[in-house]
Amino acid sequence: LLSTDFRAFPMAAPGANSSKTYTERPQGEPALRPFPACNRKAMMTKILLLEDESSLLTLMRRMLEPYNLIETTTAEQALRLFYQNGRQVDLLVADVTLPTSSGIQVALILRQEIPELPVILTSGYPVDTWGDRDSADLDKLGSKSVAILAKPFQRRLLLNAVRELTATSFQSAGAE
Repeated sequence: LLSTDFRAFPMAAPGANSSKTYTERPQGEPALRPFPACNRKAMMTKILLLEDESSLLTLMRRMLEPYNLIETTTAEQALRLFYQNGRQVDLLVADVTLPTSSGIQVALILRQEIPELPVILTSGYPVDTWGDRDSADLDKLGSKSVAILAKPFQRRLLLNAVRELTATSFQSAGAE
């Protein structure tokens, strides 16, 4: 991934939970890959966005234009909307810390239905300070198709992560 201030679990074999910290772009690489305004693939990509802070939800909505968003502020509502949408989600973007649950727990439940579902977790806390339950749940989730963004993050970091994970998702599904 081309990014800064970004902790990611790169695509790896199950059980390989090594993480990398990207602190700067490789020399000569663009800050953000071109993203046409009328990108059909982006408009068709359905993202379940779970963020309990309304101001951050609004900001992330703007960051994720032109993607097709299903927005929610609670884990319970996220699960309900997932099922109401016929389990048709291409990516989960979820805050780790929620009032009654965690974004990781939601990801684990959704992966029971869609095992290859890409997940972006956002957190205002470094991974090494997460509680035991979140750390254990992260291990259960595995490192395949999972990215972790430390808040605050820039739009380009989020978009690069979305593009990387959804491109992988589309390739594995055999679609273009």
